[in-house]
Amino acid sequence: MDPVRQKYTAEVNEQIMEKSRVEAFTDGILAIAATIMVLELAVPDSPTWKGLLENNAVFFAYVISFIMIYAAWHAHHDLFKAATVISSRAFLLNGLWILFVTLIPFATAWVGKNPASTVPEVMYALAQMLCTASFNGLRWQVKKDNPDVTDEIKFQVRLRIAGYFFYAICLIAAFIYPIFTLVFTAIVAALLLAGIFFKDSR
Repeated sequence: MDPVRQKYTAEVNEQIMEKSRVEAFTDGILAIAATIMVLELAVPDSPTWKGLLENNAVFFAYVISFIMIYAAWHAHHDLFKAATVISSRAFLLNGLWILFVTLIPFATAWVGKNPASTVPEVMYALAQMLCTASFNGLRWQVKKDNPDVTDEIKFQVRLRIAGYFFYAICLIAAFIYPIFTLVFTAIVAALLLAGIFFKDSR
């Protein structure tokens, strides 16, 4: 094999290996984050529907957060599948995104126990918003590193931009009627699910 071609092939193989390691690490962290949240679902005090409904806030927050993490994992998978080069900047942005993802279990537990309180609801909305913002930063860097990555992720980006609007409403609602923050966050989760559901039909 030509030496120049051999060097190029080795560099590409190294990049692919690094990408697979980043993906494997990210997958593991997201799986742990999703699993930790379920530990906050306390067993009802009584074996009745009423006892189950007493935990409705924390259960609702758990479902929303799980959808968020699962949708984020799906978007991350699509983004990295379309890329061939993962730069150092993308690696660092991926770590920043993971940092905010790991805040979600904490914010979910806090808001689940205090659904009518402003500060936990603000923290919950901010954690979700920071995840979205950092992922869009990661997406921008990966697209810059891989100019061919275009149409594969446009639809998801439009949904995430729409999500900012609802996050703004979430933050406002936290100061007026805190429980509505969960409702509007659920709308964002529904948008992300719609993105996954309709993606293959486009």
